[in-house]
Amino acid sequence: PYWARLPKIVSGEAGMHRWVWDLHYATPESTSRSYPISAIPHDTPRHPLGPRALPGKYTVRLTVDGKNYSAPLSIKMDPRVKIPFAGLERQFDMETRLAAMMTESAKAVTEARSVQEQLQKLSGQASGQVQDAVGALEDQLSADEVAALEAPYVPHPVAGFG
Repeated sequence: PYWARLPKIVSGEAGMHRWVWDLHYATPESTSRSYPISAIPHDTPRHPLGPRALPGKYTVRLTVDGKNYSAPLSIKMDPRVKIPFAGLERQFDMETRLAAMMTESAKAVTEARSVQEQLQKLSGQASGQVQDAVGALEDQLSADEVAALEAPYVPHPVAGFG
C-alpha cells in the first residue's frame, strides 16, 4: 500500500547519511500486524510498535568495518505536554511489560502451530495407540483455538465514550 513505511537501511557508501529514529524501542514479536487509521502517505508504520522512549540521555552507537563510534543523544520533553515524568515512567513500564507479553504470546502461538503441523503429519503415519494419542493432542490444539489466539484485538466499548 502507498501509505506503508518501507524499511530504511543506512547506506554503506562513503559520505553523510541521515537516519531518523521514531523514538520507539524494538517492535515486539506478533502473529499479526496492522496499519492505524491515521495513515501518512509513504510513512505509516505497522503496529504494534515498541515502547516509546522516555525523555533522557542516550548513547547512539555505530559500528563500521569493526570500528565503534558513539555520540550522546538527548530526548527532551515536548514543552506543550504537561504530563509529569512519573506518569511517563509508568506508561513506559506498562508498554515494556505489554511488549514482553506480546512477544511471549507470539512465541507460544508459533510453537503451537509447529506442534499442530507435526501432529497432522504424524496422524497420517501412525496407527494404534500412537494414532489415538496423536488424535487426542490434535483435539487439544484445534485450528479454531489457534485462530482465536491469532485474531487481532477488537476494543470493547467503554461506558461514556463513543
